Amino acid sequence: EDVTIMKEYVTAMEPVAACLDNLQAEEKAYMGMFLPSLFIMKLKLEKLQSDGDL
Repeated sequence: EDVTIMKEYVTAMEPVAACLDNLQAEEKAYMGMFLPSLFIMKLKLEKLQSDGDL
């Protein structure tokens, strides 16, 4: 059961971590990337939820 919980956590946090990584990059650190990054993260999380992976 613990392994299942950890796998679900990793699956859920992957889009969040990728979004934060993009926003922290020095070459992409401008406001024009903020909302698109959040929108992409939201879409990925919604897809995971609709696929039943969350």
